[in-house]
Order: sequence, then structure tokens, then C-alpha cells
Amino acid sequence: MTEAARFDVVIPAFNSETTVRTAIASAFTAGAAVVYVIDDGSSDETAQRAREAGATVHSQPNQGAAASRRGGIELVTAPFVVLLDADDQLVRKGVERSLRELMRGSEFSGAAGAAIGFVEGRADVAIRPERGIASAADLVRKGYSPVPPACFVWRTTGLKFAMSTYGVPQLSPKYAEDFELAVRASMSGGPILVHSEVSARYSLAGGKSTVAPDRSIRASSEIRSHYSKFLDLEVAEWSERNIRARVLLRQSKEARSLIGRIVLVFRSATLDSRLVLGPLARRLRDSRA
Repeated sequence: MTEAARFDVVIPAFNSETTVRTAIASAFTAGAAVVYVIDDGSSDETAQRAREAGATVHSQPNQGAAASRRGGIELVTAPFVVLLDADDQLVRKGVERSLRELMRGSEFSGAAGAAIGFVEGRADVAIRPERGIASAADLVRKGYSPVPPACFVWRTTGLKFAMSTYGVPQLSPKYAEDFELAVRASMSGGPILVHSEVSARYSLAGGKSTVAPDRSIRASSEIRSHYSKFLDLEVAEWSERNIRARVLLRQSKEARSLIGRIVLVFRSATLDSRLVLGPLARRLRDSRA
């Protein structure tokens, strides 16, 4: 990989000794120059396992994943950076596609591909984003990031600037912090290009949005309201009915059976039909393209 296309990877890790080595190996296989593991006050052997796998480890008292990411990004010297959770894995082909897209011009703050969701003992789930260009206004209107954090390749300088205030106060929520970061990056550095190449394997087990979907959705709602003001954008506030529909739809992705998944999707549709029918129509269009 050329110097111009060099990228580093930042992995926040807390008690991740069972998964961090696989995450690091996937980053190096994808072509990462340096993998930074921010050991966030782990009480297990996370730091030792990460060093053994070739990562550069920085240990700190527990501050949370968002603070760990911010600290890790400040260490990055490569032109591009990927933020990878300790239980996720990068896919080289998708990362290379994102780098190629970003190397073609400077108008995008980042590029992102699709994901494969996985849970041990269950069939993989395809996470297909809507392909095209996603602006900050697009993200705020929809209220969610198009793909999991590991699917993004960001311009390092732009991401560091997005983490500063630059006249727009940060919320720094405990939940949905990846959504806020995507909004800020696209506000300050340009839109995000989204493609269909699989860029990451994403763990569907144990994440904050999985464990506490209601809190995650409510945080996203607060982020929408906050940033719509700075974008001079009118967005409809989510009602309790809208929030409940989104919670059910997110829970459907974790359902252990097909019947359970269908029931949750149906319940979500009865509360907000557009939330379910919109993506279905898009998939039909994509299949015909």
C-alpha cells in the first residue's frame, strides 16, 4: 500500500481478552500500518494479548469507549483511520474499496461499505446500507449511521477536526456516539460515500445498542434535535410511538429465530410502517439494478 493510502486502526478495549487478538489480526490483514489498542482499565489480560498480536497498546483508567476512541485518534499519524471495536473484524476488500474512493478526490470525509452481522451459533446477517452519498442532513433526517463504525474509513485530519468544537457544541452522549461522530464529520469535512462492498464483520452480541436499544434510540433522537438546529434543518421529533417502533426493529436483528424476527418486524410496522416499508422498497430497487 502506498504512503498516501496508509491507514491506522484504533481499537478501544475493555476486558476483551477473548476477542481482541482476532480484531487486531483482521486489521493487519486488511492492511493497517499501525493498530492502536486503548486498554480502557481492563482487569483481564487484554493489554498483554494485544501486545502479543502486534498492537501498540496505551492503557488508561476506565473512561468509556467514546473517550478511548478520541484518545486513540489523537495518536494516529496515517492519512486515514478506521475505528474498530474489539469484538469486530475488518474485511480487506471493502477497506481497500473505501480507500480507493477517498483517494479519487477530497470531497468526502469518509467512505463506508456493508457489514456482515454475526453471533456465535447463528447464521450471519447481511447489513446492507443504502448506496450513494450521505450528507450530514441525510444522517440527521434518518437518525442513524448507515453502517456500524468499523465499516468507515475516515480522513484522519477531518476526523480530528470533527472531534473539536469548531463552533458546534458536542453532546458526547453515552449511547449512539458513533452516530454523532458521523454527523460531525460530515458537517465539517463533507459527505460520506457509501458503497456495497463488505468492509467489516460486526458482532451483534453484547454491544450497547443491543443491550440497551431504548437508550440508544433516545440518544439518537437527541442528536437529531441538536444538530438539526446548526444545519437549519426542520426534522419531525420522534414520538414515543416512533421510538418504540425503532426499538422493536433493532431487537428484530437479534432475534434467535426467524419467527421471532418476523413478529418483531410486524410489531414495528404497526407502529411506524414507513420505517419498515422504506428499506424493503430500497432493497427491491437495488435487486433490480
